[in-house]
Amino acid sequence: MARIESIIPSVSWVKNYKKSQFKGDLAAGLTVGVMLIPQGMAYSMIAGLPPVYGLYAALVPILIYALLGTSRQLSVGPVAMDSLFVAATVSVMAIPGSPHYIELAIALALMMGAAQLLFGLIRLGFLVNFLSKPVIVGFTSAAALVILFNQFGNLLGINLIQTNQLHILLADFYEKISTVHFFTLIFAIAGISFIMILKRIQKKIPAGLVLVFLGTLITYFFHLDQSGIQIVKEVPAGFPEAAVPNFSWLEFKALLPSAIALALIAFMEAYTVSKTIEEKKGVQEVDANKELIALGSANVVGSFFSAFPVTGGFSRTAVNNEAGAKTPLAGFIAAVVILLALLISDRSILLFTQSFAGCFNSGSCNRFDRSQISSSLVAHRYARVFNVCGNITCNTFYWYPTRNFYWCNSFTHCFSVQSVQSTHGNCWKNSGN
Repeated sequence: MARIESIIPSVSWVKNYKKSQFKGDLAAGLTVGVMLIPQGMAYSMIAGLPPVYGLYAALVPILIYALLGTSRQLSVGPVAMDSLFVAATVSVMAIPGSPHYIELAIALALMMGAAQLLFGLIRLGFLVNFLSKPVIVGFTSAAALVILFNQFGNLLGINLIQTNQLHILLADFYEKISTVHFFTLIFAIAGISFIMILKRIQKKIPAGLVLVFLGTLITYFFHLDQSGIQIVKEVPAGFPEAAVPNFSWLEFKALLPSAIALALIAFMEAYTVSKTIEEKKGVQEVDANKELIALGSANVVGSFFSAFPVTGGFSRTAVNNEAGAKTPLAGFIAAVVILLALLISDRSILLFTQSFAGCFNSGSCNRFDRSQISSSLVAHRYARVFNVCGNITCNTFYWYPTRNFYWCNSFTHCFSVQSVQSTHGNCWKNSGN
């Protein structure tokens, strides 16, 4: 039995499950599941995919992780930074939204998952110790800025070029600013204000979910889509068909460096949030190698059901924990909610407005890590300022994520000051190895 538990961690919590835990798991599963519907669709749009693929990515991977993961609160699914990474990688090989683009995005999930699975099997969980903190801060902060500015089109009702280089995006915005759809702009400002006010009043209320519900009702009864506000017009109903991802040998070679980089970044993100929750609870259950296997399996199996790359999300995991999740059963319940949404695919989903997607994705600016950047200015300021600010500048204005990630990590480790490494060099010194 111990051998089975080491391979399938879910056996342990199932065996020791208590009835008193179900209430918290049910509340958390329903909350995260409903939250994932608009959030997954919004992140899918960041990745350059049709909105329904966000639901596909939120369905099978969360089930696989619930079986194999060691964190009891981690919520797996689409996240903003990985979605941007997908767009940056695949958009140079195919037109966003095209069938070929979708195939490549799914293939990237398969390759990323295979890399994570391999890393876990050969016990390379310690690799998280070599991800330089200044590089991660710069990388995520740049991603937040690029995501934010890429939502200007949705927020303003204008057709902006989809690019990952900020200066090109700003130039296109300047040329088209006269075509702003003011009704969409007012709707977006009202949505963002609503989220901010509701979070200030009561943080436990899922503000984004409430916004989507009220906005859908307003759109339906007042026919706002006829006033020029763009909506998600089509969400295919039903479970995604199982299929082997299709890609050529040349496409494999082109995607491989990005798949490996994304595997490390996604693992770092999930592992970081898992350890954060774990430390708050005063327990030591998360194992780095098993997390790699769980995340890798989630991405590999998910890719056979049309999922693009996924990992553990900061905001959803926080909501999952605060809503009372005690075990991964909450993940199973969240998956049931997503499945019901796919099977029903009713009018309420079809009226999800693109301006609301902009509201959701604009919240990614919270990933701009001001505290870490500020701390980088205190001691040994020249080395840290160069590491953090250089990374933000490089990734924001020259967003080739794979190249920048490898180059910046190598440069940091070759030229960093010892104190920079000791303070900022590692995300987690104890990775469970």
